[in-house]
Amino acid sequence: MRPRRNRGTGSVMLRGNTWWIQFCEDGIVHRESSHSDIKEEAERLLRKRLIAIEEGRYRRQEPLKVEQLGQRMFLKKSTGELPNARSLASDKKRWENHVAPFFGRLRAQRVTEDLISKYIAKRRDEGAANGTINRETTLLRRAFSVNRIPRPHIPRLSEEDGVRRNFLTDPQYIALSTELEKEELWLQTLVELAVTYGLRRGELINLRVGQVDKATNRVKLEASQTKTKRARVFTLNPATAPLVFVMMKGKKPSDYLLTRKKGQRVQDFRKLWARVCKRAGVPGFRLNDFRRTAIRNMVRTGIPRTVAKLISGHRTDAVFDRYDITDLERDIDDAAHRMYERRQKAFDTKTDTTDEK
Repeated sequence: MRPRRNRGTGSVMLRGNTWWIQFCEDGIVHRESSHSDIKEEAERLLRKRLIAIEEGRYRRQEPLKVEQLGQRMFLKKSTGELPNARSLASDKKRWENHVAPFFGRLRAQRVTEDLISKYIAKRRDEGAANGTINRETTLLRRAFSVNRIPRPHIPRLSEEDGVRRNFLTDPQYIALSTELEKEELWLQTLVELAVTYGLRRGELINLRVGQVDKATNRVKLEASQTKTKRARVFTLNPATAPLVFVMMKGKKPSDYLLTRKKGQRVQDFRKLWARVCKRAGVPGFRLNDFRRTAIRNMVRTGIPRTVAKLISGHRTDAVFDRYDITDLERDIDDAAHRMYERRQKAFDTKTDTTDEK
């Protein structure tokens, strides 16, 4: 048996992978995380606290509130200490609008599984989708992790039912293209790039003229512009190249590619987009739905998945598959016709060979 510690010398205990210390000061029991999975680190911290108590220097730290956890997390995001800090603005908005009003004033230790369940129920009553709630609870989970504070279990909700499955059929795209011809050229260019290469909105509106190489027809997306922080390259085809080259005329390499008639940068165009979609008979269609359309078209055209993923910027098969939407009836019909054509081709080849003999 391990020898018991002498009374008044505190104790160390393992919670999960982290060592905690416990000690008394004026009859009050204090517990504190060592933020380490090494026992010796906890022992060292315990000795430090006991010496501070003996010398009258110990000052108990006030328990952190959830809002303070968030402040520390966003500070680290803004300074680049945390990976994947690209979504700083949207994450801050989620935190300030939803997470902080519900949890912010509470001490971190007061956040329980029951309280998290109440938060999820509240957000569902407000009409939030499971995916939206997951983004918010992930922020809460990370706020605890960044500050190395034990947290309760935070469930991850299924997002299958909330996955959008919109994509444009060829007739719908023809109708949309007809309406786009009535608008400024930048919108037609933006849509053609989105539906062909599956580019994200941010990747489109942040394109600069200098990223287009007219000699090779290639466009390079810098790592800083992409969601995955990986540079990508795609090649302009006979449909996209003329549009892009017109948008480049009279501009410097540092200028934005997509600009309005008077030269203003394209940013918010939601109202215009809603009007165009309504006229084309596809109300509610979103720009991100072009991503699904592009990936579906690439796969059905026979482009290898590895190449399609490089163009669209998907890092994993799981996410790529979510965008590779299947229109079951049409795809089954198409498969039947393709199999029949293959069979007929085989028989035609056999007949030609027999005739030669």
